[in-house]
Amino acid sequence: MSSIITAKFGPWPLGMNNVAADTDIPGMTTDDTGVVVINSVRDAINGTFNREGHFSRWPSVSLIHAGKKMHSLWTSPATGNSYLVSGNTLYLVSYDGNTVSLIEVAVNVIPNDSPVSYCDLNGDVIFTCPGVLGRINSNGVYDTVGVETPPGCDVTAQAAGGLLAGSYNVGLTFLAADEESGMSKMTTVFLPTGGGLQINVPRAMESKVIKARIYMTETNGDRLYRCTDVPADASYFVGIGLLGRVADTQFLNRMPSGTLVRYGHGRLWIVDGNTIWYSEAMRYGLTSPRHNHLYFSSPITILEPVNGGVWIGTTEQVWFLAGTGPETWSLVLTSGKPPIAGSGTTISAHLLGGDLGASGTTSAIWLAINGYVLGTSNGQLVEVQKDRITLTARPSIISKTFIINRQVYTLLH
Repeated sequence: MSSIITAKFGPWPLGMNNVAADTDIPGMTTDDTGVVVINSVRDAINGTFNREGHFSRWPSVSLIHAGKKMHSLWTSPATGNSYLVSGNTLYLVSYDGNTVSLIEVAVNVIPNDSPVSYCDLNGDVIFTCPGVLGRINSNGVYDTVGVETPPGCDVTAQAAGGLLAGSYNVGLTFLAADEESGMSKMTTVFLPTGGGLQINVPRAMESKVIKARIYMTETNGDRLYRCTDVPADASYFVGIGLLGRVADTQFLNRMPSGTLVRYGHGRLWIVDGNTIWYSEAMRYGLTSPRHNHLYFSSPITILEPVNGGVWIGTTEQVWFLAGTGPETWSLVLTSGKPPIAGSGTTISAHLLGGDLGASGTTSAIWLAINGYVLGTSNGQLVEVQKDRITLTARPSIISKTFIINRQVYTLLH
């Protein structure tokens, strides 16, 4: 005669486990009365487990606004403002609890309904998609990041001016508010004794350009020094006089656009295919095409700066760029599974338990085929669900991860 087994179903403190064999019940125990306690489930749909293992259904959802081709919804952790894209326009989302209003911010800026990536930067919002790198300031006004680089300038030798005989190199940058562009190509002019320079400054294409800055070398020199600031689209005469500081935007270009943007370590970071571009420190619109980039052998899927470095995921691997600047950076390959594209974000320490929560530092978090993965600020990789969660490997998946009420969600598409 077979014996009767009494089992208790729920709560399930071990949550879902689809890694174990179908005939296994991971975490099964027996209590003091002989009752079998089932601590995990094979699958869980449309619901969530709390810390004690109690399962609850997700709340129902209601349509609050209908629109055409709406995507790239994002809420700024810094300001609480929300944005989305509809058609070719980026909107600020206003919601009073009953009605949604869309306020135009960047009109006809987003090409071909491209997905948009966002990040916070000192009270502003930076966003990018292929062909666009934009900024929304604290007043809600859109502008492009960086300043166009002048093509060069027309320089002619003049008989008078008091300069020594020899060669002079001249370069230009454009100025807009508190930003300076990269340096134009240099123009070389040879002067007789006592000569001067007539410099014709070109017109800028961008209306935000207010001035041009002229740089020139000393006689027969190769280092550019600041000469003077003049209105754009003007002609200016340069003769003998004192030169200022050395040019520091020579060989720098405007920061490119991409598919993913993040801020960290005083720099703006842009992902474009297999390449990561990073700006000059505290000069977010400028980058060095010779130095400020990292190239990987496969497309980059996530990039998340943390205090001790930057977590980088590709379609093949996970890397940690240890250090806080180019002088100390060291690229370390980890054993992590490739992240699902777009699933990266950061999570505050107070939302994590144990030693990670006690560290007081922000960690990166992303979704891979073995569940959620944490990347700590010191380069530690923590695969928190690898023993109980596996996802179907679909390289075409795109996703978005967000945190609500101390729980992490990832939308897969």
